[in-house]
Amino acid sequence: MKLTILSLRQKKKDPFLDLIKMYFDKISIWKVENKEILHKGASDRVTTSRVLEKNLMSSAYTILLDEKGEDLPSQKFSQLLKELIVEGEKNIIFIIGGPEGVDDPLKKRVKRIIRFGRATWPHKMIQLMLMEQLYRAQQILNNHPYHKI
Repeated sequence: MKLTILSLRQKKKDPFLDLIKMYFDKISIWKVENKEILHKGASDRVTTSRVLEKNLMSSAYTILLDEKGEDLPSQKFSQLLKELIVEGEKNIIFIIGGPEGVDDPLKKRVKRIIRFGRATWPHKMIQLMLMEQLYRAQQILNNHPYHKI
């Protein structure tokens, strides 16, 4: 199964990159791609959504990370990934919107909307948190003690 993290970026250099790469290097049971689209234009919801939509595969299972999404504890997140594997999903795209989020048509297009708590997080931190949760899910599915229950 291939996992793609789709997001926009406006800066070339980012302090989170080393930490994000550390998790990329640790994940071994899935192929993970970090697809950051360099976008220097307007960051309103509509513009952001159209830029992101151009990079979606119609056959992929899409998950939007949004502050109004469903809370998924780590165990349930790993269970979701396991279910998608069992169902035969080949591609999962995690979408991280811009500073203003995404518009309603994109929200209606995705299969699932999740969040990492009720707080508002910087987008790069969400990307880092997603990578950590993917690594944690891998460890949960492998019965590794990284995730203590």
